[in-house]
Amino acid sequence: MGNPVSIGEAISLTMICKPDYDKCIRDVPEDEKKAVYNAYGIPGGEGHGYCDVTEGCELDHLISIEIGGSNEQKNLWPQPYSGLQWNAHVKDRLENFYHDQVCTGKIPLTTAQGEIANDWVAAYKKRIGPEPKSEQ
Repeated sequence: MGNPVSIGEAISLTMICKPDYDKCIRDVPEDEKKAVYNAYGIPGGEGHGYCDVTEGCELDHLISIEIGGSNEQKNLWPQPYSGLQWNAHVKDRLENFYHDQVCTGKIPLTTAQGEIANDWVAAYKKRIGPEPKSEQ
């Protein structure tokens, strides 16, 4: 994948690491959600195409809000919660791991953003383990 969708100059590591920072900017407008689903060939959105699985999809941030990702369309994609080994629940574990590591100074923010944007499955294998736990 090309250049990571990185944080804007106005967003700092201090802001990202504040409790509940992600909750204040997480909402994606409905028209943008529709545009993302359309771009991925799922014009019906949730419950259609590869999102037609038990738990449906989430409109996921490639670079998560927790590590400075944006709500821009280029940083969003529909990701199934179930039906795949590498699903949204598994990626959520990686996002939480990166947030903790970035905010404790163990991994640089740019490294976390680059790894997750480049290949999140490879990043999971590198940072957490080779296979997700079977319960998700």
